[in-house]
Amino acid sequence: MHTLACAPHIKKIVAIEPFPPVADRLCATLDTNKITNVTVKRVALSDHAGTVSFRAPDSGNLGVGRVVTADESGSTLLQLPQQTGDDLLRDEDRPISLVKIDVEGFELAVLGGLQSRLAKDRPLVVVEVLTENADHVSALKAKFPTTYRFFRLQSARRPNYRVSPWRGESGDIVALPEEKTAFLSKAL
Repeated sequence: MHTLACAPHIKKIVAIEPFPPVADRLCATLDTNKITNVTVKRVALSDHAGTVSFRAPDSGNLGVGRVVTADESGSTLLQLPQQTGDDLLRDEDRPISLVKIDVEGFELAVLGGLQSRLAKDRPLVVVEVLTENADHVSALKAKFPTTYRFFRLQSARRPNYRVSPWRGESGDIVALPEEKTAFLSKAL
């Protein structure tokens, strides 16, 4: 959904989707709409390369599949390739300006694998956080350079996006380098 909405406004998008049915649907939708500025990478992002166990969604919502740890049991797990974002984007010579992360609780590993690009490119990052656990909040903030500031997205209705300072609540969190926060004065 976000890829399609952003495509007309962004020169190049790298969409990362490890779950084959969702990646197939995205590619078909891009083709149908003649969108050519999106590259789809069929891989999970993490803080190391290898494979990851993935539980397909058991509901009609394909977006709630998730990476699972070795100690979880239950339905059949898919084994999907994973790599770091830094490795995946190594040949991208343009700076990354925006990162959207919605990985159902696996955001610490994804951010851990993007450390070089976060430091070098200093992009705006929107990350869905599902917990209000103080240790998780601290760990998430520690994945960013120290000059990042954190906000909670209150409203995403165009044309007026509203944010407030993040105090550890769950929701969509906006992480922004301090030098890029001036435009937020109207949104706060």
